[in-house]
Amino acid sequence: MSGIVLTATEIVRLDRATVFESFAAARGGWLFDAECDRLAVGEPISLIVPFARGTDPFRLYGRITQLSFPAEIVIEHAQPWRGRIRIRLTEQPTRATRIVLACDIDDAGIDWLTRRAGLPVPTSGGAGADRVGLLTSKTGAGAIFALAAENAATLAVEEVNADGQRPLELVVADDATDPLIAGIEAERLARAGCRAIVASVTSASFARVQEVAHRRGILAIHALLNEGGPPSSTSIRLGERPAQQIQAAVPSIMRATSATDWFVIGHTYSWSAAVFELARQMIPAAGGRIVAEAAVGLGHSDYDAVVERIVRSGAELVLTSLVGQDEVRYERAAYDAGLRDSTTTLSLVLDESTLERIGGQQSEGLWSAMGYFETLSTESNRMFVHRYRERFGRWAPPLSTMSEAVYSAILLLGGALHEEPDGSPASIIGALRRAHRHTPRGLLSFADEETYQQEIRLAAARDNRFVLSS
Repeated sequence: MSGIVLTATEIVRLDRATVFESFAAARGGWLFDAECDRLAVGEPISLIVPFARGTDPFRLYGRITQLSFPAEIVIEHAQPWRGRIRIRLTEQPTRATRIVLACDIDDAGIDWLTRRAGLPVPTSGGAGADRVGLLTSKTGAGAIFALAAENAATLAVEEVNADGQRPLELVVADDATDPLIAGIEAERLARAGCRAIVASVTSASFARVQEVAHRRGILAIHALLNEGGPPSSTSIRLGERPAQQIQAAVPSIMRATSATDWFVIGHTYSWSAAVFELARQMIPAAGGRIVAEAAVGLGHSDYDAVVERIVRSGAELVLTSLVGQDEVRYERAAYDAGLRDSTTTLSLVLDESTLERIGGQQSEGLWSAMGYFETLSTESNRMFVHRYRERFGRWAPPLSTMSEAVYSAILLLGGALHEEPDGSPASIIGALRRAHRHTPRGLLSFADEETYQQEIRLAAARDNRFVLSS
């Protein structure tokens, strides 16, 4: 099967030019629930296509790749599957416009839609390869930070296989930023014969993956930043730790701003809980103080009340551990309220994909502390970015610490499986802990059983990209 094209048609009682320009409406357009600040080639856009409406809608994330005013808009999207949308506008009598949306759906998209409908999809594979599951967030609040995860995983598997190591086969699943679905999909990956699951998901979802991995006797790897946890014989956590991020960023930002009073905002789940606890210890130790805190549920949509609390608190500095779409909503609300003029923000989950969804003007001056940024000026990273763009094209989502973490995790896993071809999860974890590997973010190794040793870099948002602090 080579894929299908689904189309939808609407008649709108507006002239064609007005409909066309509606896609650039501030804070999202009314047409297909589009979110796009500026109608221009290369700009990020998301929308809900008509056949996705109903009880369980989902959002497609992509980039505008072609414009023909006022007749056509072409979008290439990366989530929940890679494809293309063409929106054609035709003038009708009585100042009306006929809109035809055509959405390409390849085999991966058909599989994803079938599973979302609750129907089984058989997983076939080649002989002789070790299956590796990638559990990522193609939908939900985490979809933004996971935009490039599948691309990075694909590139890593191709490179491992080209190096003549024990061959790998990638099997991809979507947790929808929902721990319950994470557990269901982890079970599916285990049944499909995956020896390991590399997770690019929230800590709440990874906890469910750990349960499945322990019960099924397979390995679970949390690739991206997380709060850590006790050692396990069937799971291992890579990525940045919040203590590393806070230590690298808080003292420097206070020195740069001569400010000391912090407002801390996060979610009501384990990742943010760890950040709150660490912030209460580490900010005072650095000479600052926390004047107020706010915790919201994952998927929170209205941050005006939180912004008002920040203004009333008199805080000069803001520490946020909000994730994905929640971080986008908060930062845009903060910008609209003028908080950029009175506060400096450090975001612990601000990566390149989230940055561009916030918007260049709205994100100007935000700080992030990560082990990897796409603008890292090392030869290893320049080659990595080049290979990525050559493989997936100029419109692919930007690389970030979230996607590079998946890439590096699979490279490390490939080496461990080559060293322990018939090993148990515990023996594979042992091989991972012994590894010293040069990656795009630098040399990776373990300082102890559960601490991933890496350099944490501080960067500020400038002109919709990160500029690393010297």
